[in-house]
Amino acid sequence: LPSKPSTRVRQMDQVIAFYRPLFESNITVDFVRPTDDLSGYRVVLAPSLYLVSDEAAANLERFVEGGGTLVMSFFSGIVDVSDHIRLGGYPRPFQALLGLKVVDFRPLSDGQDIAVRFADGTLARGEIWSEIIEPSGAEVVATFSGSDLAGRPAVTSHQSGSGTAFYMGTRPEPAAMARLLQIACSQAGVAPAGQTPQGVEVVRRMAGKKPVLFLLNHRDVAVDVPIVAAGENLIDGAQIHPGLMRIEPRGVAVIREGW
Repeated sequence: LPSKPSTRVRQMDQVIAFYRPLFESNITVDFVRPTDDLSGYRVVLAPSLYLVSDEAAANLERFVEGGGTLVMSFFSGIVDVSDHIRLGGYPRPFQALLGLKVVDFRPLSDGQDIAVRFADGTLARGEIWSEIIEPSGAEVVATFSGSDLAGRPAVTSHQSGSGTAFYMGTRPEPAAMARLLQIACSQAGVAPAGQTPQGVEVVRRMAGKKPVLFLLNHRDVAVDVPIVAAGENLIDGAQIHPGLMRIEPRGVAVIREGW
């Protein structure tokens, strides 16, 4: 909206920026409301959670304090459910959880980006947004570089209770976003559902006490996919053994693992 600091912050773009690297890494993602029961998850992502109720804010705090990992990005916790600005600095309902306060917004113009430096010296680009962050307990994961924000936090993490809350003060370019999400997932013990060639999606769900492996070939060519556990392909009833399984172009296999 014209009244906001930037018209470039679009919710769907933010969601896709978080979702794509996880999809490409075969890490299964669900979509839930911030007020839902989050106890079954190890990692929760909150991209630009602009409008948030007191109930949702408290639920996310309980999730982290109970041992969960939260990854939140800029322009979160700005207004309540009536679209009233939350006073007291940003992101007001999450300051203690994140261990920081956002002092000022610095949205980026069209065609503009900002350098981000990780602790190991690796440089990346931040897109769409930057801001002045004052840590109050948070550890700095990456800083802005090469601008008047040089040396200021760009990405932080903060221990709260038994869990960890990450915060991004910019939208990292895809490779950097993938790196940060991998760090969060690894710390939380979240692993890919399987290793497959590029373009093959894998999802593992439970059917009763048995795991069911879904393999979806999004490519226009056949691919050989490594199979670890024996089972039955519920599509055609074929018995599946460990080794390579060929999936035809745009093909699907649904394997109930175990005999």
